Amino acid sequence: MRPIAMREPEIKTLSLCPACFQKNRQTAEICAHCGVERHFGPTRREALVATLIGFAAGPFLAILILGPSYWAIPLSAVGGLLGFFICQIRHNGDRWMKER
Repeated sequence: MRPIAMREPEIKTLSLCPACFQKNRQTAEICAHCGVERHFGPTRREALVATLIGFAAGPFLAILILGPSYWAIPLSAVGGLLGFFICQIRHNGDRWMKER
C-alpha cells in the first residue's frame, strides 16, 4: 500500500505582517493589506550615514588622543570602513519598512 501524500498545514505557509498583523504568505515581499515592504540589509541612506559618521569620527578621535598629526588622514579611512561594516552588521536581517 502506497502512503498518501500529505499537504502542508496552512498555518506554516502564513505569517502575520508586523505592521498591521494581517495574514500574508510567508514568502510575500509586500504586505497586501498595508503596503509595507520587506528589506534585506541596510538601506543606501543608512550605509551612507554610517560611513560619513565613521569618516568624521576617525580623525576627531585621532586629534583628541594624539593631537594634530598626519595620522588623522588614514584614521579617517579606517573610521569610514568601520562605520560601513558596523552598519552592515547592525542591519544584517530582513525588516519590514514603509516606503517614503
